[in-house]
Amino acid sequence: MLDTQDSLTKMLYANYLTNTAGKSGTDSAEWFYQTRISGRKDASTLDWLNHLLKTGMIGLGHISNEMYRDLLDGHLSHQGFGHFLSEYYWGSGYGFQRIVLPATVKNATNEIWRAYIKSIIHEENTPESHCGLFKVFIESLGFEVGEMPQSAEDFNKKMLAGYGASLGHSLGYALAIETEADFQIALVFAALKTYYKDKVENTDYFRIHISEYGEELHAQETCMAIEQLLAQNLCTKTEIEQGFKRAIVDTRDYMSAIHKNISSVHSTTIDIDNNETSKNPGHSTMDPRFINTLIKIGELKSDFQLTADLRLQEDIGIDSLKLIDIVLQLEDEFGINLSEDALAQASTVGELWGEVAAA
Repeated sequence: MLDTQDSLTKMLYANYLTNTAGKSGTDSAEWFYQTRISGRKDASTLDWLNHLLKTGMIGLGHISNEMYRDLLDGHLSHQGFGHFLSEYYWGSGYGFQRIVLPATVKNATNEIWRAYIKSIIHEENTPESHCGLFKVFIESLGFEVGEMPQSAEDFNKKMLAGYGASLGHSLGYALAIETEADFQIALVFAALKTYYKDKVENTDYFRIHISEYGEELHAQETCMAIEQLLAQNLCTKTEIEQGFKRAIVDTRDYMSAIHKNISSVHSTTIDIDNNETSKNPGHSTMDPRFINTLIKIGELKSDFQLTADLRLQEDIGIDSLKLIDIVLQLEDEFGINLSEDALAQASTVGELWGEVAAA
């Protein structure tokens, strides 16, 4: 199964590059929606439920969310990616698995609903804790998850309310969470892979969730539970539709809150000063891969504010030996060859990036 999952992640990314070349982040998000959601196989025997699953997100302002747009447009700095992953982890990862699901199964009184939640808990821990895998991945990029932010606390409270409402509302809410996750995780995977390459593709967390055994299976199980409760007249179509839309709005607001927090703390991109921009037209921002390499090899803190005017040796301690390691890593990362003569003239972060951008 592992080889199949690897091929699916590679295929998704290849298709993403082919079908979204030259498109905006918003258009790319729309492609993910069509690929992962509206074009998926039917999960239910009920036509209206399949229609809800495939079109229920449309018109709620979520697909074009500014957080998704900036992820796919490459507008996040290295620090911005770290901030996003941390806040995302505490809500969609840890919050969902460690807070919402246990509380829901504890309070469940209907056996069908309880059995469904228990099955999701089991899958969220197969082959091991998914939020644990995600945390390991985040740390592999040099980031720390830190403490739970207010945005995640608010989202977790909303999820608890959504999963704790009437049976119909709760199942509609759960269906939307599972459906949206299929779209969201694939989108985040592609955005991260553009900058962090094999560290993303070879991650169990993404292998699991992008395969057909991930969120799509969860959606099928949710539809099955809905059909059983409908057959017993324990919920209504209206309740399910309302719960579905509520979950999409809650998730949309969560992503918007993360985006707002990132914008208030980090500039979305790190600008090169005017001299470097004129030297290298078309390269007005430093690639997150470049920033990540300097932070990692320079042994800087993950939230270090790396700016173009910083001197390599005097300001951030990049001596000649570290510079050699950085150059080798950059050549491998970008598939380029860097001139020794040109590098000898690079004394600042911006000048070094200028040589990389021009290579």
